[in-house]
Amino acid sequence: MDKKFQPRKNNYQPNRLTLAKQAYTSIEKKIFAFIVNQINHTEQQSGNLTLEIPLVEVAKYVPYAKIQEAAQSLVKKVIECNVDFKDEFRYVVPFPEVSYNLNRNGLLEVTIYDKVVPLFKELGKEYTKYQLNLFLELESIYAQRMYEIISMHLGRRERVFTYSLKELQHILDFPEKYENFDVKRFVLGPAQKELESKLGIVMDYSPSKKIGKKVVELQFTVKTKKEIAYGLVEADFDSLAELDFHEQRRIVFKLVEEYNFNEGLKDAILTNVALLKKFIELDRGLEHGLYSSQTNPVGYVAQSIRNEATLLGIEINESKTN
Repeated sequence: MDKKFQPRKNNYQPNRLTLAKQAYTSIEKKIFAFIVNQINHTEQQSGNLTLEIPLVEVAKYVPYAKIQEAAQSLVKKVIECNVDFKDEFRYVVPFPEVSYNLNRNGLLEVTIYDKVVPLFKELGKEYTKYQLNLFLELESIYAQRMYEIISMHLGRRERVFTYSLKELQHILDFPEKYENFDVKRFVLGPAQKELESKLGIVMDYSPSKKIGKKVVELQFTVKTKKEIAYGLVEADFDSLAELDFHEQRRIVFKLVEEYNFNEGLKDAILTNVALLKKFIELDRGLEHGLYSSQTNPVGYVAQSIRNEATLLGIEINESKTN
């Protein structure tokens, strides 16, 4: 076993592999992610490609018995690729040989068929980049696949994108008999919940095209929880700005009073526009969860105000009392 084995932080895979139909279980897909992780895209390759992955690394995310089962089934699984969802298809079994702990070497050895190696190695101009550790946190195959798809679009700086139900069925490999309700209940709904709870990715979707009453296309919008929180902070700013001056001062004064600040710090916030804006940003950020990890929110806000004052050259007389 290579004791120096170190998984790369990010996985890189061609988009045509991201959009291919992959009939994997969630456990097989985790092993698949380890395989992608160990491919050297710059190294010249001829013939079959064999990769060695320490079982102890995979076992951090998959029980040993499940790894052995997946090793047996991976050699039978087909990847189906097509071109722009036209009538051109390619069916490949990428892993003709998978060895589990051969001669007790502690390795999962995976061989990729030479004609299939380019499907994994050739990134071209467009590829999908995603974080291996985040991917491995996901348990649902649909959440795993949607994370790859979302990562592909974020790499293009696209936070809004559409897919037809036909395209989604091909990529996610859910049963063709599924109606729209089934897709929501068994595919996208669970993926949506897991992506948000484990990765903080908020994926919303809604019908973007119908034929009669039947939905045939969905539009996806992707944000992180932090982005949503920032949006709420901005909305609070906008709402406050619409109020007259006296109402603004009344609200802010009440907010400041809720903090256990000394009188000098209170006075600096209420008499300086820049510090007032900074205080509102921090207070709203705490309210909407931007700083939820802070164990001492009052101290955090106070120190942030002091730092802002120092940056702007504003003096705060914290010895001031009523």
